[in-house]
Amino acid sequence: MIAWAYGGTAAAALLLAAAAAGHREREVVRRRVGASTEPRLRRAVPERQVRLAAAFAGASALGWHLAGPVGAAAAPAGVGLVLRARRERRSVEERDRFDEQLRDVAVGLAASTRAGLSLRRALREVTLEARPPLRPILERVVRRLEVGEPIADALAPLVQGSPDARLLTAVLEMHQRTGGDLPVMLEELAGTIGRRVEARHQARALTAQGRASGAVLAVLPIAFVGLLSGTSGSALGAFYRTTLGSLLLLSGLALEAVGYLWLRRIVRGSEARA
Repeated sequence: MIAWAYGGTAAAALLLAAAAAGHREREVVRRRVGASTEPRLRRAVPERQVRLAAAFAGASALGWHLAGPVGAAAAPAGVGLVLRARRERRSVEERDRFDEQLRDVAVGLAASTRAGLSLRRALREVTLEARPPLRPILERVVRRLEVGEPIADALAPLVQGSPDARLLTAVLEMHQRTGGDLPVMLEELAGTIGRRVEARHQARALTAQGRASGAVLAVLPIAFVGLLSGTSGSALGAFYRTTLGSLLLLSGLALEAVGYLWLRRIVRGSEARA
């Protein structure tokens, strides 16, 4: 029964992977012949979802082989946690790039307005030199300005970027209402944004050891158990399929989760105070 379950799960993973590869090849062919990918006679499953399903199925099969039912349930959860950590890391990196580009935009606006350009013209000029992820947002702002929207309304897409972006829009809106020396205000704002970005970098550098320790403490015992299960034949795997073995494995995983969450809370608290 166990062998059938393991074989069936592995076969499902292979079928899902083959479906993902076939779907990708069809999309490449459609692009080469110029066919639109929007209208579909057969509603294909998105490639990313098929790949995720294949990864979860493969992880579940490997977990069943190494640690029985608990491993079959815990392995896909581990894959999900890894993917979530990658998304969070990419989100942090994208936010840093956004704020660094926002600082450059503030400097460019200050230079353009100091040279005598209007704010609308200065926004068009800095948009030409901007890079993703900030450039698409600035292009939306410029398009709104070109159709005659007020600056306060046109800056709405920029407000959703980050707290620093909201600060920039507040400065621009205040200048529109009350006037003042806009280049000086923008230069001071650029300095503030730069200091905040540098402070976040320093905080992450100071807490890098804590994050690494949490990752090692979380992964090392699980990897050790998997190594023992894979090299000890069927004895340890059979023990994990008993009631006592499943309870012990669940207890160990629960303690691992508590320790990881504790270390994560300590690290995030240190970053917040920094």
